[in-house]
Amino acid sequence: MGQNLKLKDGVMETLQVVNVYTAAIHLFAQMARNQFFFDGNKRTGRMMMTGVLLSHGLPMINVLAKRKLEFNQTMIGYYNTEQFQPLFNFMISCIPDYVIEEYGLRELKQIIS
Repeated sequence: MGQNLKLKDGVMETLQVVNVYTAAIHLFAQMARNQFFFDGNKRTGRMMMTGVLLSHGLPMINVLAKRKLEFNQTMIGYYNTEQFQPLFNFMISCIPDYVIEEYGLRELKQIIS
């Protein structure tokens, strides 16, 4: 019985992490797409996403400068189609492997593989 409880707790913990990242990235995507402000919607959305992640004790997502073109192309695709999964996959792919290992976030990488 104890093993089943541990498994259930592990599954729930995994779902919680995945759900926090999904919610945070979705918040960013909606803020960027809906243009709530005259300027700075993506920047504000990314700050909000970071705040959600950090408030749950999870590492932020940093898009490296060398991936800026890929980020912009992914955002244009999202703006045009509202397809969330490619944006989610891109953002998760920006989390370095050493962060994935240190925080035990392997399930995030498995989702996009």
